[in-house]
Amino acid sequence: MEFSANDFETLLQRFQRGESISSEGWTVLSALTGEREAAFRLLWASLSTEQRLQLLDALHTAAEESAHLDFTAIWQLALEDSAPRVREAGIAYSADEEGLWLIEPLLRLCREDPEASVRAAAAEALGRFAYLAEVGDLPAWHAQQIQDTLLTTVARPDEEPAVRANALASAGYFSTPQVQETIRTSHRDPALRQSAVRAMGHNCDPAWLDTLLAETQSPDAALRAEAARAIGELEDARGVSRLTELLEDPTLEVQLAAIWALGAIGGQEAQEALIYCLEDPREAVREAAEAALGELADWNEPLAF
Repeated sequence: MEFSANDFETLLQRFQRGESISSEGWTVLSALTGEREAAFRLLWASLSTEQRLQLLDALHTAAEESAHLDFTAIWQLALEDSAPRVREAGIAYSADEEGLWLIEPLLRLCREDPEASVRAAAAEALGRFAYLAEVGDLPAWHAQQIQDTLLTTVARPDEEPAVRANALASAGYFSTPQVQETIRTSHRDPALRQSAVRAMGHNCDPAWLDTLLAETQSPDAALRAEAARAIGELEDARGVSRLTELLEDPTLEVQLAAIWALGAIGGQEAQEALIYCLEDPREAVREAAEAALGELADWNEPLAF
């Protein structure tokens, strides 16, 4: 089916009037190419920042409801937008994209964007591609590009802490000696310590376990929670006993992180601890335990609740 610029304009007018538009109604803006894309760009340029953000929100919702909708061309426009909030939204809403087209824009935004919040969002989004590179689903030259950009970002002395922290966590997916040394060095930096712990989990190297177990004793609850999640990512059964102890931590965030980690690791001891959590009076704990039991790594038999 062919759509004209008038179709685009009519749809946007309905949207601006606050009319309800079904997922199928947004098909007009799906898979834009050639003249259709050029026509939409003219309309996009006429929208205010708030209107662009509202449109992106609506398109993201529609895309989640209808998998056949393809708004790649519009996400690309958002990534190039003059407004930082629109660029951030473009990063967030293109996160489910599987195409390699997204790598270069994210690398550029991580390296060059004038807004720290955008650089931080791009650094975080690169984590998915770092993981794909590590498991062999990206070409080697892409993997090198991503690793180099992330490590360079971590090393920039004048960079905002949030940007460096996100870059470090994303770089953690790489198992190279350079990344592992960067994690060790960053762990000694108070500004990067928590992200270094997150990177250890992403790194999936059992050599980090002793460090992570030590961090579960930290007076900082956020660090204890991060360490618990990282132990879960390692899926190392040697961490189960300590995670079980963290179920009694005074901070709910730490308890929930330990519950998730026990579900990721699995085993009889983890299963028994999670079943115990089902009796907790707090709904958040019970829900987390139910989810973790459903994800137990080696659970094969039905549970009697």
